[in-house]
Amino acid sequence: MVAAKHADDFPSDRYLSVLTRALAERIWEEIDLPKSLLIVPAPSSKKRIESGRYVAGQIAIGVGKELMEIAGVYRRNLVIQVVEALGFVSDGGTQAELSGIERRTNRESQIQARTFFSNETQIILVDDVTATGATLKACVKALETKGAKVIGILVGAISPMSISQT
Repeated sequence: MVAAKHADDFPSDRYLSVLTRALAERIWEEIDLPKSLLIVPAPSSKKRIESGRYVAGQIAIGVGKELMEIAGVYRRNLVIQVVEALGFVSDGGTQAELSGIERRTNRESQIQARTFFSNETQIILVDDVTATGATLKACVKALETKGAKVIGILVGAISPMSISQT
């Protein structure tokens, strides 16, 4: 996952294809999906988006496509939209060198939902990597504050951060 975000020569298309299929299959098996679903990627920096390395967004789009394909096989009507509904209030900087406590503090007030949702809006939140869950927790809080119901969270990779750092 780190290579997909940082390495120019990493074959991320193939990797993300396999990953998104596996995540979509898991969602299909584990979650009773509503007829209408939003898939929301965790926010990323403007720099990462402009460089084409918004991996959470790529995963969200891939999972949406795969879920639609699976639904077609089972002849189930689903409306799935990938929506960039989250953003940073200001640049919180990189999380890479921070401890778990510092990560949570850094993210708590940095993420906001860009819109209000009806109480029926059900969301699957997607991120590429998690270490402490600070970004995901802030994303869930921002979405739920604006009325959404997060019914699932997908993560492409979990960083092996030690317990002492969290």
